[in-house]
Amino acid sequence: MAFTLPTFNVPLNVWHAQVQTAAPVRAPDVAGVLVNFSLGRRAVLGSDSRTTDAQLQGVGIDVLLRIILLPKGTDIRGPWQDPIAFTTDCVECPAGSGAFYWVVDVADMAVGFANEHRLAWVVFSSHVGLPSPLPGGP
Repeated sequence: MAFTLPTFNVPLNVWHAQVQTAAPVRAPDVAGVLVNFSLGRRAVLGSDSRTTDAQLQGVGIDVLLRIILLPKGTDIRGPWQDPIAFTTDCVECPAGSGAFYWVVDVADMAVGFANEHRLAWVVFSSHVGLPSPLPGGP
């Protein structure tokens, strides 16, 4: 059984090298790239004891993270790609929705195979907040 390439069907905007204090104000560096966007896990495996937010104590970190699958070679960067300034990319998904997320890490998956793609872990922006109601909702 061959592994298939993920379906890329949700538009994404990317702003490079952002400081995590506010939503970007300039045009995106990468606009409208189609991605696959999902919750990190549907089954929580443990809690994140590192958080200092009392409301999040005991909540699995998997609940906070989102996963974005992107086409191979998409220009998206996490803090580890800029270790000196330690800035990270800010993404808006879906593009134009006002739902902003910070990139936590980036990795290439299935390298050397036909289903090679890039994966980015993101967390919602507590400085901007998510729009209400959420995009696509009632």
